[in-house]
Amino acid sequence: QPVNVDIRHCKIKRYPHEAGEQHDYFWYEIVEPLPDGIGMVICDGPPTGIHGIANNAPMRMGLLPVAQASLRPNVKILMDDYLKPEQDKVIRSWQNRWDLSIEVAREKSYPAGWTDSNWTQPYAIVTVPQP
Repeated sequence: QPVNVDIRHCKIKRYPHEAGEQHDYFWYEIVEPLPDGIGMVICDGPPTGIHGIANNAPMRMGLLPVAQASLRPNVKILMDDYLKPEQDKVIRSWQNRWDLSIEVAREKSYPAGWTDSNWTQPYAIVTVPQP
């Protein structure tokens, strides 16, 4: 089965906070519409502490609110660095709005030359039944 990959270079944008949320959030500015039926997303950014944005800003918060219309049911989101406090904050916020399942995973086979100290943060696979 063919796989389509869509990679974009986007600026960071401030989005107004959603109902029930306390803070605005930052995520990529989507200029061109995303394709429909996205089944998997790798969420490894934007990084915290960039462009003068506070280090505790929930940088990955916008993925679901901004992209939800393009995500298919049971979409898998691979959330990198899951145990960092800002990622936990994002996941908890999403759990308040969507019925999520979370599976924490950690790669045990390291690339040649790597040790456990190079790979300290596990990732989570987040499944959203109905985005």
